[in-house]
Amino acid sequence: MIRPIELVWIAFLVGACSATGTPSTGTTQTGVYAAAVALTAADNTAMQYVTLPLCGPTHPASVCSNAATTAQIKLYAQQAHDAVRAAEAGGDSASVAAANAAISLLVSATPKTQ
Repeated sequence: MIRPIELVWIAFLVGACSATGTPSTGTTQTGVYAAAVALTAADNTAMQYVTLPLCGPTHPASVCSNAATTAQIKLYAQQAHDAVRAAEAGGDSASVAAANAAISLLVSATPKTQ
């Protein structure tokens, strides 16, 4: 079974490949679709972390979330959603590349959960 992070990288690579050169409309649409798939996978991984209880005296660090990290994830998630919407509306390779960059930022900010 493919783990969510693997799906993110597969979709990211597909999106990155489609954003090179002079894309046709179909290629750009494929890149937008790949970015949307990658965002869904990144959101699922981020939600696993964000829904953990906040760290404190009653929650050990291995099963809790840090408030600052959670806030950062929420910010990056909103930026990634906005970038994917812009790619859907713009339909050009630059907006697809920007969406993929925003998704990568979300993925890198999300700690791995057990």
